[in-house]
Amino acid sequence: LRHPAVYRGHLVRLKVREESIKQWEELEKFSSTRLQATYRAHLVRRGIAKKREEWKREWRRRAANKLQSTWRGHVGRRIAREEEMYQALELDEYAVTKVQSVYRGHLGRNKFRSKRKQLAIDKILLSAAKIQAVYRGHLARLEANAERELQMAEIEFEAALRVQAVMRGHWGRQLMRFRRRNFLAAKLQSVYRGHIARLDVMVLRRFNAANRLQAVYRGHVSRRFMVHHRQVVAIIRLHEWEQACALKLQSVYRGHLGRIG
Repeated sequence: LRHPAVYRGHLVRLKVREESIKQWEELEKFSSTRLQATYRAHLVRRGIAKKREEWKREWRRRAANKLQSTWRGHVGRRIAREEEMYQALELDEYAVTKVQSVYRGHLGRNKFRSKRKQLAIDKILLSAAKIQAVYRGHLARLEANAERELQMAEIEFEAALRVQAVMRGHWGRQLMRFRRRNFLAAKLQSVYRGHIARLDVMVLRRFNAANRLQAVYRGHVSRRFMVHHRQVVAIIRLHEWEQACALKLQSVYRGHLGRIG
């Protein structure tokens, strides 16, 4: 009576352990897939709560299975102890040796599962660090592009100021030459004075038109500079917000691993 019961209990425990190992491998695969999905599309954060609830239900189911396995083992051992009272004295040594072997195997498998779990956690943390490095490089490139665009805007603004200064000097020199000619021509004929006066009016109109064109161009350059500045500020704020979200997600996940570990 002792041998079949012990063997059946051993087979049941082997089957339960194989199911536990299979479930743990499925959970590791799920954790890897979930981490990759979090990096590729952070816009689907709404699904994280649902996945977390599913994981909790899976963890509770596994805990219930573990509790059932422990209770069944306890009941089996109690039945085995009751049956040992009715067995022959020559079977006592074999029974004790068998129980010790089963218990040592149980401890060894638990130790092996703990090591494999720790290796899986280390692998996940290494993957997370790699993902963070890639994302930080992406943000650094965005900041460099924004700074480059800002520098180009400053260069364009300085070039516009230089062009304005050249144009002002040119029109100023032309105006001075025109006034000297007007002063000399005023002494010759009154008709020539009228002609010069019309030329003066025409030059003044051109000068006013040039000033108006300069004002329009200055406004355009200023507005473009403000647009670039706002884009840079928005990118910096987005970077700070995404980094805070990533740190918060890592803290929650590490706390969860610490609690279940």
